[in-house]
Amino acid sequence: MNKLKNIIAHIIAITIAILIAVASAQAIGTLTPQGNPGDDTHYSLNEIYDKLVDFNTPPASTTSPFSVPNNVAPSFHTLTEIYDLLSDEDSDLIPGNIACGVVIFGVEGELDCDDNIIIDNFSASFQNIFTADDVGEVSVVRFDIEFEVTASDTDVYLDKSTEDVDGFDGGAGDGAGDDGEGVVYTVDTTATPDAVTAVLQCISNCGNSGDNTANNFFIADGDTETYRLRVTVTGDSTPTTADFAVWIDSINWDTADSSVDNQFFTSNLGEDSDADTGPALIVAL
Repeated sequence: MNKLKNIIAHIIAITIAILIAVASAQAIGTLTPQGNPGDDTHYSLNEIYDKLVDFNTPPASTTSPFSVPNNVAPSFHTLTEIYDLLSDEDSDLIPGNIACGVVIFGVEGELDCDDNIIIDNFSASFQNIFTADDVGEVSVVRFDIEFEVTASDTDVYLDKSTEDVDGFDGGAGDGAGDDGEGVVYTVDTTATPDAVTAVLQCISNCGNSGDNTANNFFIADGDTETYRLRVTVTGDSTPTTADFAVWIDSINWDTADSSVDNQFFTSNLGEDSDADTGPALIVAL
């Protein structure tokens, strides 16, 4: 009888142990991988490795810097191999190789960012605001270039600053397209002007001025605002009478408020474009 009791006790203990194990497994969750073998929402380390090998080819997609995988394949490369390869590819991990708005290892993409901004309807003119008519006087001409800015699919921040590529405004004058340069313009002349000043202003359909920041004009998604670059040039008092012309080379902007906006609009700008005032004769006596 005692032997039978022992057998029954062991059976009960084993049954309880099995029930506890099943309950624990259910609480933890299934160990079966989620998704089907052909699920294209998962990437394997092998696919990441293969992508890094071919990273020097710019992405074909404007929405993602990587193509969607066809199938999840087994991984045969170690994380150390992938890390070492990524270190070798640092030179290709640049903004121009990454889709706009995507950040990879701290690098923000700029590929096709121009899709977020439309700058058009340029008009350019000049006006004499002081005409020299006596010895020692120098004429002064004001050059105006107006254009419309439309924000598309995102809010846009337009850099308020200006820079003359030749440094006539007292700035660096390198025209290097550095982040935060604002509206970059050229004063084209064979003379040396006594003074050049410039200012960028919103002149029509301007949004709430309270949305503007210390460094940028704010343009809400879907809005179109009109801006004017006004460059005032005082002629060469050596004296030299000469032609002066002004055109815009690039317009600095971003999708977030920054003191160093890093997007540049350059399409259809420069000499002989609609953003070129043409020559004005500035007299010096």
